[in-house]
Amino acid sequence: MDGPDTAQRFLERIDQSGECWTWPGTWHSNGYPLVKFQGRQWLVHRLAHSLLVGPLSADQHLHKACDGTGCVRPGGGHWELSRPDAPQIGRA
Repeated sequence: MDGPDTAQRFLERIDQSGECWTWPGTWHSNGYPLVKFQGRQWLVHRLAHSLLVGPLSADQHLHKACDGTGCVRPGGGHWELSRPDAPQIGRA
């Protein structure tokens, strides 16, 4: 992102026009979108969750709960915190 890293600028870049929100920027080879924010590389869905729902610790994982390709929308059936007893497959 060019210029100062702000939560508002980050959120404005997300396409929020549909049920699933999508990221127009850089994507990592593993299929997850990435963004540099305040000097640190983030997975977009984790940054969106941290800003809109609440911060995540390094040991907390999000589970993709929707079928939307490239969805980065936090919570509410899209990306949700995994239960501790949930399978390890597909965690990000």
